[in-house]
Amino acid sequence: MLAYFVTMTTYITIWWFGLFNPAIVYDHLGEIFSALIIGSFIFCTFLYIKGHVALSSTDSGSYGNVVIDFYGGMEFYPRIGKNFDIKVFTNCWFGMMSWAVLAATYSIKQYEGN
Repeated sequence: MLAYFVTMTTYITIWWFGLFNPAIVYDHLGEIFSALIIGSFIFCTFLYIKGHVALSSTDSGSYGNVVIDFYGGMEFYPRIGKNFDIKVFTNCWFGMMSWAVLAATYSIKQYEGN
């Protein structure tokens, strides 16, 4: 909850004082989504290879189908090291926080009337 508050307060503050215009994000959303899709494919490829080479725990395994293994995942809770949970990092930090930031971006774009 604190991370959400800090992120949104910082985002709105830098817009309010003219340090960054979130309308740029809105104007280039197609390019941003394209880059995210390509990055996600590369990241999933990394996780697929990691699932075959360096399993984090016993809650993993192959279904015997490359498509299901790639898109469904080889591990339920992939980790790097002991403490870095990849699923929590990508889902919570990038996924959930991006919804709030994008909602603020859309609101700012509408407020500016462009």
